[in-house]
Amino acid sequence: MSRASRCFLTARLYPAGDRPLRFGTIGPMAGRLTKGMLVPWNPRRAAERTPAAHRGARERMSFLPRRRTVADVMTTSVHIAGPQTPFKLLVRLIEENRVSAIPIVDQQGMPVGIVSEADLLMKERRSELEHPDLAHVRKRREQRTKADAVVASELMTSPPITVPVSATLAEAARLMQERNVRRLVVIDGSGRIAGIVSRSDLLQVFLRTDEELRHEVKDVLLPAVLLEANDGVRVDVRWNVVTLTGEVDRLSDARILSRMTGDLDGVVSVIDHLKYRWDDTKVPAL
Repeated sequence: MSRASRCFLTARLYPAGDRPLRFGTIGPMAGRLTKGMLVPWNPRRAAERTPAAHRGARERMSFLPRRRTVADVMTTSVHIAGPQTPFKLLVRLIEENRVSAIPIVDQQGMPVGIVSEADLLMKERRSELEHPDLAHVRKRREQRTKADAVVASELMTSPPITVPVSATLAEAARLMQERNVRRLVVIDGSGRIAGIVSRSDLLQVFLRTDEELRHEVKDVLLPAVLLEANDGVRVDVRWNVVTLTGEVDRLSDARILSRMTGDLDGVVSVIDHLKYRWDDTKVPAL
């Protein structure tokens, strides 16, 4: 058999009357043997031929735990200012409202920048910034401009780094790390400010209780991932570390369950002690 033909061979071959084929095991090149003939795997036809039990399992996948978004944790009471807001008023807004930054919006309410405590504190470094820094000329010039600023437009970081309300917590955390910022401006579908999300907001998800996480894994994730009864899987959670023990039918099930458990919001780590009856990740030898 040629290499191309072998690519079409399914990873699961059962005798007639044995357990049903599980389509899509090794991706879009998977196939099956029918009456001695090699048939390429077709996702549309596979869905049409999928047994009712498998269709039911696929429907249950829609009940997987919803990934939390920035809309779930952001601060919605946002204090804003205009580009011509005086320096002193910006300080007052930050101090009186106990916030660390003020978004700056234009006349249409669209975010054009953000002023943070760090920006305002440049004023205290004016004398220090008078000395040239040949190693960081551009950065020193920007710092000096902020130190001399009297209104928001001269102080703000522009454009502000934004995320849509639909962004997941993981996406927001990744953007914060990549851009080295402590907060993001959350915008709605029209581009206007819907809220502010900070690092501390994102960390709130790890305050979920052990019992809440155990319920999400045991009663929501397991029935959606495993096609067979999942009574053989035990889920223990302590300090948001999930331990999976017991036995499942296939190695691929164990890997998927472990990975999806680790992706749940609030899970610190997964200890995978799952055993399996059959390694379905290997293509049978011909």
